[in-house]
Amino acid sequence: MDAKTFQVLYDDAVKAIMSEQLSDALSALKGLAVNLQFPADSWQAMMIPDALQQLTENYRMLLHYWEKGVDDPARKTMHQQFLRQASEIADNYYFAQLLEEDNSYFSSVWKRTHERASVASSLSEQFEATYASAPWGKEEAQMQRQRFTDATNSIEEQQTMAAALFLSTLEVFDLNKLQILLEGSVSAPPKVRARCIVGALLLLIKYAGRLRFYPELEAQLTLLQDDAAFVDALHKVQAQLFLSIQTQQDNKKMREDIMPELLKAAHKLKDLTKGDLSNLAEINEAHLNPEWDADGEKSKISKKMHEFLEMQQRGSDTFYTTFAQISRQQAFFNDAANWFMPFSYSNPVFGSRGEAYSSMDAVFNNRPVCDTEKYCMVFMLQSLTDEQLHNLGDGVRKMSDIPEELMGTFDSGEEELQQQIRFYLQDLYRFFHLFRFRNEHNNPFKLDLSLISYPHLRPFFSSAPIALQFANSCFREELWKEALTFFMVIPPEQRTASVWEKMGYAEELCGFVSEAVEYYEEALRLHPDSVWTLRQLGRLNVAAGNYEKALDYYERLEALCPEDVDLLLRIGECYMSLHQPKLAFSVLYKADYLQPDGKALRALAWCSLLSGNLEQAETYYSKILTLNPSASDYFNAGHSAWLNHNIAEAVHRYQASAESSKLDFVAPDFFDDDAWLLKEHGVTRNELLLMRDAINNKIN
Repeated sequence: MDAKTFQVLYDDAVKAIMSEQLSDALSALKGLAVNLQFPADSWQAMMIPDALQQLTENYRMLLHYWEKGVDDPARKTMHQQFLRQASEIADNYYFAQLLEEDNSYFSSVWKRTHERASVASSLSEQFEATYASAPWGKEEAQMQRQRFTDATNSIEEQQTMAAALFLSTLEVFDLNKLQILLEGSVSAPPKVRARCIVGALLLLIKYAGRLRFYPELEAQLTLLQDDAAFVDALHKVQAQLFLSIQTQQDNKKMREDIMPELLKAAHKLKDLTKGDLSNLAEINEAHLNPEWDADGEKSKISKKMHEFLEMQQRGSDTFYTTFAQISRQQAFFNDAANWFMPFSYSNPVFGSRGEAYSSMDAVFNNRPVCDTEKYCMVFMLQSLTDEQLHNLGDGVRKMSDIPEELMGTFDSGEEELQQQIRFYLQDLYRFFHLFRFRNEHNNPFKLDLSLISYPHLRPFFSSAPIALQFANSCFREELWKEALTFFMVIPPEQRTASVWEKMGYAEELCGFVSEAVEYYEEALRLHPDSVWTLRQLGRLNVAAGNYEKALDYYERLEALCPEDVDLLLRIGECYMSLHQPKLAFSVLYKADYLQPDGKALRALAWCSLLSGNLEQAETYYSKILTLNPSASDYFNAGHSAWLNHNIAEAVHRYQASAESSKLDFVAPDFFDDDAWLLKEHGVTRNELLLMRDAINNKIN
């Protein structure tokens, strides 16, 4: 079946299943069955066509008895089971279509695994056998479960299988594979457990819409809510997922800000050592950069180094950009299996040089990194001789005297499970963004990674202290939508003024102003004298045109900050918008008294024009024009001169405004915004036309 036809029928089937329109789903599935063939030696070849026929008959019977008025309390449950069966039939047809796409990576791996004469033996072969496997039947699932939990298997074999189970289920849903990952999330060793829980959670996100068809899976998740170790691990995954969201932003900072400064430091280091980097301990004694302690302040370079180390400490993938460049040059990364192979010097890619590369242990022990990064770092050293590699390892081992102010950043205190979760998610993120055939994969990092957004995972964050912890973390990282999701978990009666304020601020930055105002008002109820909240409410109401309400908040704020010039300007702005220029003038006069020749001067001048006090306006504008005036100042001063019957000066000021704005020509709409004010004082349309021509004559 051609890919377009398949996609239309498959999408129709899935859409019908999700909306519980079973007859429509069966019609689409029959369309798939006509032209798709399963591998001859697969259980699907024998059972799926029969299963589709049987499902059609069973549903026909259910409809028949319903039409007859038979009361069947199990009917709703049966309907859900039928939808589940239809969904799994669709999964198997999707798998069959993947195999028909000759140029697809998945198809090529499946063919490789079926052309092997012997059982998969290497880690790479085992990975591919699991990754390209069809959804498992009961017998196959039981056998694979036993294989995964077999105590004779190495940790590396279990790690590899956990990654393959995840990627396989990401391609085609398989309940059995997902359940194996969930079971491993509880009982496996840390290196395996990390891969299991990360994979399971990403799959639960991707397939959130169909979990209602699997009550046993929902029951399994309910039981896990009481498993403290699982809940803690899930929280660790959530924290790292949020860091994944910021990978591109962090690496832009690395590329454009931090690395340029560190490269400058590297050049200075080279000058300091005259190019001899052999005695690293001696270099360290020289403090690398004498500027770091100059004048009692860390230099820019030192600050960038600390920023870099802090990013590493909180789990950011600081080497992503470098890895992206190296991975494109290495054929090793053209196979999906190699992205998830636990790092080993005995990997065949290193050939006979594996032992020589083991000197890199000194580096990896000093600063643990994810597996793909380890492979990348070794590839970068391929041009070195064995002796140079040995000397490099010795040099790194001698660097024991780390400057005291940096010492704390090298030990993150990260426990093994947390570290393994971080490493695996970094490997996954790199894979889904850099793998040569990545377009074929559904990138889980493009999904909503806030686990609390999904009903079946929300209970794991039901504790208000935990929700607050994640909310504040997201807020600090400017993940506003995610922060709001967690804040919402906290019961309203438990929300402090600070929580309401942060919720309001997050809503405001997400563009939901009415919600922001509502939350700010709640914060103000708990803390009536909050200067910050009163200012926010005033500003938002001004933006919405609610000047009377804004004025109420600003006047409450004035009682707390009577000499705040910016606040007085805002109050004056409200009075002018409410057409009360006299009240505006009194407030603005106070502002000008507190800060002479400041922003209030312009507001006073304009307010004088609005109130018809033309001589006073001219006095203010004459003063403004001596204080580095802007184009707008010249323009408004032109109004003042004109209304005071000094037409020649008005022409001069308008000309200065046009020239300050780099205008070669005054357009017909030059006076449109303020024409109402001029006409209010007797300026006619004919005079406006004459003034425009007079200005253009001066400019030309």
